[in-house]
Amino acid sequence: MDPRILNPLIHIGYQKTGSSWLREHIFNRPDRGFSRFATPEDHINRGVAPGKRFAQKFFRNPDGELYAIGEFSPAKMREMLAQCELTDSGVPLLSWERLAGHPDTGGFLSKVMCERLALVFDSPKIFLAIREQKALIAAYYIDYLLMGGTLSLDDYIDPSCTNSPRFRKRFFLFHNLISMYQDTFGKENVLVLPYE
Repeated sequence: MDPRILNPLIHIGYQKTGSSWLREHIFNRPDRGFSRFATPEDHINRGVAPGKRFAQKFFRNPDGELYAIGEFSPAKMREMLAQCELTDSGVPLLSWERLAGHPDTGGFLSKVMCERLALVFDSPKIFLAIREQKALIAAYYIDYLLMGGTLSLDDYIDPSCTNSPRFRKRFFLFHNLISMYQDTFGKENVLVLPYE
């Protein structure tokens, strides 16, 4: 295994902070100094950016389902990493904004993702983009409506609403996620930039 694979740059999110644009225009360009993880299936199905496809493996099992409690195996993840190739000579990169969690689930997997990354990688660098909270909540709400959601904005952000998709305002207290990653990987290994 290329030793660089265990020390990548990991872009964890947040959603709605230009993640897709970053993957397309910056991270997907070897001339910008990045190398993506290419799994064996990437040679067959080129529909998803290789760095995103592998990052999704921290969330879903090989059958595409969420991991059951105790099912995630750092050893198996390292075995899968050993089968990966780096696409170029640049900095290895994983990018998937769901690693930061999602407000519709209260961000409950945020801590789990951080722990899984720490168990698999040796010394990764973490990149997180944040956005002014009101604008970010509005962007998530618009996505919710586009996916068929019917709640008013007031009901969407009200955790006492029984029809709410479990939106939690605490997800937008960025300092909690930032501190968790800094405590886990070291302050010097975590870069946070504002979307604006």
